[in-house]
Amino acid sequence: MENVFFKHRQKLGEMLVEGDMAIVFAGFAPKSTADAHYDFKTNKNFFYLTGLKQEHFKLVMIKRQNALEETLFIEKPDKKKKKWVGRKLKKEVATEI
Repeated sequence: MENVFFKHRQKLGEMLVEGDMAIVFAGFAPKSTADAHYDFKTNKNFFYLTGLKQEHFKLVMIKRQNALEETLFIEKPDKKKKKWVGRKLKKEVATEI
């Protein structure tokens, strides 16, 4: 069974022409004070294409030779930050989703 998010990326890819690039950011939680942040809300376009709800992730899609290249840039896990903001998705889990 094909992943619905894969289908969404393919649909976008069909609209791109040779040499086009699409860059979509997940977004980030803005600061409310010097040491606190508002709740994070994923960019709707990023979620539509990936199904991921993680801050600072980026999706890059490039149409080359009539094929779609997709690269997902993820934030490296930070052990110190994890206890304050929670665990980040690892590369393998993000790729699976």
